Amino acid sequence: MNNIDLKDKIAVVTGGAQGFGLAIVERLLKSQAKILIWDKDKELMDSLDLGDNVKSIEVDVTNYKSVESATKKSIEFFGGIDILVLNAGIFPKSEKVENINFSDWSKVFNINLDANLFLLKHTFPFLKNATLGGGNVVVVGSKNVSAPGPGAAAYSASKAALNQLSRVTALEWAQYNIKVNI
Repeated sequence: MNNIDLKDKIAVVTGGAQGFGLAIVERLLKSQAKILIWDKDKELMDSLDLGDNVKSIEVDVTNYKSVESATKKSIEFFGGIDILVLNAGIFPKSEKVENINFSDWSKVFNINLDANLFLLKHTFPFLKNATLGGGNVVVVGSKNVSAPGPGAAAYSASKAALNQLSRVTALEWAQYNIKVNI
């Protein structure tokens, strides 16, 4: 795959300190982007050595004030946000619908859906002013939206709701040349 030239584009990657998020960070680095890793695991972020074009910010994406603070720090580091990668999320233990604990359900929705609304709201002004062709939002979706499995009600429902939030956001933000892809 050819590298896409994202030289000096500023990307926020939530949940970027490990797993799929870290793979996204590494791919963006190959494209010469500047990257802000937003993750709650400070120790893990501190163990990463990805170079000067990567800054790490400890953030609880489920906390509105924490997201607000991380957005401000991001702007202080690189001056803007061109790309937002909504990657942070959880897949809880498998539970049948009749056994789901409401607090577990709420936790999944808080991380997989509500947090992404906070992120979209706080980064909108910067995505709106992104350079060279407008801002970009990349939402990490799930096959469970169209093909859920037993025991995955909370995850599947939260990702389906995120899918719809992303579609509405794409419609509303198109006028600002912000592209939203799932």
